[in-house]
Amino acid sequence: MIGRQNTGLIPGEAKHLIERNGIPLLRDDFEIEKNTIHSTGRDGEITDRAFFAAFSNCSVEAIDVSDYESAEIVHDMSVPIPDHLKGQFDFIYDGSSLDNIFNVATAMQNVSDLLKPGGRCVLMNWSNSFPTAYAMLSPDWFMDFFAYHEYEDARVLVVAVDAVHGRVWRYDPLVIHDNQYGYQCSSITTHETRATICFAEKIRQTNQGWISSANALPRRKC
Repeated sequence: MIGRQNTGLIPGEAKHLIERNGIPLLRDDFEIEKNTIHSTGRDGEITDRAFFAAFSNCSVEAIDVSDYESAEIVHDMSVPIPDHLKGQFDFIYDGSSLDNIFNVATAMQNVSDLLKPGGRCVLMNWSNSFPTAYAMLSPDWFMDFFAYHEYEDARVLVVAVDAVHGRVWRYDPLVIHDNQYGYQCSSITTHETRATICFAEKIRQTNQGWISSANALPRRKC
């Protein structure tokens, strides 16, 4: 976790969400959140650790600039991570930290460095399309990062929501015209509350070359 995450779920809601998606429930003794400060205000919400433990055999750690919400790893993501943390995690979730970090390029590189080969990340960050924005966190920026680092797969979505409706776009930069490949910039202009959401899988390298992460270890660390 990039920052300790609030789930926004009480035990019954978490159980329903997992079972509704056809995922076997491994345990339902949900740990109740007592450490995060900026919660939704409801009592009895479960921890991020409890949510993942309900359907997976994994350990969960959070990295943050301080331990005020009981982060297991204290580090400023604006500074390159130390070598002993590189390639240590199978899955990374960022529930909106890049939009609060001044040096977003270093922070994004840190996310990639933290991942094991074959690891996956889900990144959700508030963004916008205004040309004078301090940090737009555009779909182009994310997609170019994943392409430059030769990720196995990457999907970049833009989600815009108002008080009633929500809209989702998938950004695909590839254009084929007259059998020629080209690149198109995103032209998604929105005025609602907006986020850029990324799903990406880091390529796996072995002595035999590049392979996918289909044979990843069964026990994962996130």
